[in-house]
Amino acid sequence: MSNVTERSVMMLGGRGAGKSTLLGSIFDQSATLENETGLRIKADQYSTGPLIQKVETMRAVTQQKLTDTVNPFEFPRRPNADKESFTFEIGTADQHARLDLTFVDMPGGWMSDDKPKLYDVAIKSHAAILAIDTVELMEQGSYPTEAMTELRNQPKQLRETVKFWLDHFLGDGKESGFLLLCIVPVKVETYLRSYSGDNKGTRNYAAVIDKIKEEYKEVLAELKKREKNVAAVITPIETLGNVIWDHYEPADMAYPKEFFRRVEGSTENGRKAFGYCPHNCDLPLRYILNFFLIQQIRSEVLEREPNKLESIIDSVVNYMTNLMQKIFPDFNRSKLEKILRPFSDVFSPERSLINAVWEFTNGADNHVVTVLQGERLLTRDKPLFHDFIKRIEK
Repeated sequence: MSNVTERSVMMLGGRGAGKSTLLGSIFDQSATLENETGLRIKADQYSTGPLIQKVETMRAVTQQKLTDTVNPFEFPRRPNADKESFTFEIGTADQHARLDLTFVDMPGGWMSDDKPKLYDVAIKSHAAILAIDTVELMEQGSYPTEAMTELRNQPKQLRETVKFWLDHFLGDGKESGFLLLCIVPVKVETYLRSYSGDNKGTRNYAAVIDKIKEEYKEVLAELKKREKNVAAVITPIETLGNVIWDHYEPADMAYPKEFFRRVEGSTENGRKAFGYCPHNCDLPLRYILNFFLIQQIRSEVLEREPNKLESIIDSVVNYMTNLMQKIFPDFNRSKLEKILRPFSDVFSPERSLINAVWEFTNGADNHVVTVLQGERLLTRDKPLFHDFIKRIEK
């Protein structure tokens, strides 16, 4: 396949916040949507096994006896591990073009222990996902915080990483770059839904949004400084669908043991809650693809002087390529073009892929989404889209 483009998405969050579990959930739900839009989403050969294993672990927990109180998220910690990369191959049945979207899952400890490695990932990512453990966010007050050796979410450590990311792409007066941060509260079903037969009742999801704004105010303040160029959106996911938080139990000076319980029946809107029934796990992927597509349309349609801009970019690319090839004969011109044109050819000039991405991103369940800033970078414009398609067909 000749028309394959590649983009990276940085995964942020502390140890145990749920980054790798989130990726399993995104993969599992998104890969079932081909018949809906014609977009084919699959993991590459190296990512399929680990992602399926994460999903099967979650699925098995939801099949235990209803009376059991379980801990479905007790995955092994990887304090000294290296990053893991999971690539989603996004294309259509005709396979004329494909986007390889690589999610780079970094150990949470890198935010404090190995910043150079983390920063190396940041400079390659125009989109990022921040995983937030919603239960810890909302319930840590019910257990003595000082008894925890390490919290999962680590909002204060995150600020420095986000600031570096923003400064790299938008520092020194740069105005042409655009970034997206998807804030993803995981395990949110405890707070987003009320279930029939649940005698504890529902908790308020609005309180989750308020708590995110409070706990991550320093991160959000950094984003606000670059509001013209940075979109930030909260896309909550129901990780299991019918397993909700129940209580903590002491664990000496370590992180307390947390227990969840299954519910069954229906949610308040009539959606069934039986077995493994995650919901909205596709939202982060839909918003990331929507962001990339809109920026590609903007870069090719909205520029006042597109020919002049292309001429300038071509001149820079030619000059730098000639210079670098004198020093490094194997220098790759395409890598330089990718830096200068981060969005201009994300989905290649293939109409079938672009149409499929447009339809897929149009199916987002927006009623649970909160756009914090940068709405214009996420707003879909049908006339512009059709104009864009016409240009491709010429």
